[in-house]
Amino acid sequence: YPGTSVTGFPPGVVASTGNTNVANAAAQKAQADLTFGFNDGAGRALTGSVPADLAGQVLSSGVYATSGKGSLSLNGTLVLDAGGNTDAVFIFQTDSTLTTASSSAVVLINGAQACRVHWIVGSSATLGTGSSFVGTILAQASITVTTGASVRGRALARTGAVTLDSNAFTPASCRSPLTTPPTVPGGAVVPATTTTTIPPTTTTTIPPTTTTQVATGFPVTGSSQASLLLIATLVVAIGMSAAIISRRRGIRTSTS
Repeated sequence: YPGTSVTGFPPGVVASTGNTNVANAAAQKAQADLTFGFNDGAGRALTGSVPADLAGQVLSSGVYATSGKGSLSLNGTLVLDAGGNTDAVFIFQTDSTLTTASSSAVVLINGAQACRVHWIVGSSATLGTGSSFVGTILAQASITVTTGASVRGRALARTGAVTLDSNAFTPASCRSPLTTPPTVPGGAVVPATTTTTIPPTTTTTIPPTTTTQVATGFPVTGSSQASLLLIATLVVAIGMSAAIISRRRGIRTSTS
């Protein structure tokens, strides 16, 4: 934005999670955000001075530039050491150009994150063939990423073109602090799992008792019922015997 020319896609490939925005509201917002970020980064106070060639340097978090904010180059390996602080920020300022040599590399150690590395370039940036670069380039003019160079971050140009040639860009998303679950190759997060074993419960069921009520109201069960039946039979038998005896006596009396 405000340009309208995007060429080379295909054969270039945009990841399925990405989008192409040309001269629309999204592109305009991105341009405005880039301008804000560029001005903010360029206005940060320096905390350290570096040589024009960053090769061989091991730097902790801070804002760096050469004397007079001259051109920056990288002809070897630059190491950025966060010292275990995943929030460590690295800002490099130049009012001129940024140039990296073929096969050069930016290496992050001790929790340093690509999302917190920023290159504020007052002119144009060029990344060398087969180089391995880390961080977000915010350039005033153009950015050229030559054959086979890889970038873990972004290449953002305010007024000029971004030119690519067989390059791989990896998002510079921030990880959570080091206390979060570890990652496995491929970037998948291994969630912390907690297994709780609940012992099985045993339920004992007591079968209900059956109570049979007789006329007297006394509860009887089992053999008690047989005993009562026997007693009742004896009572009936005794009653019948008494009735027979009484009848015989009455017969004898009337005969007499």
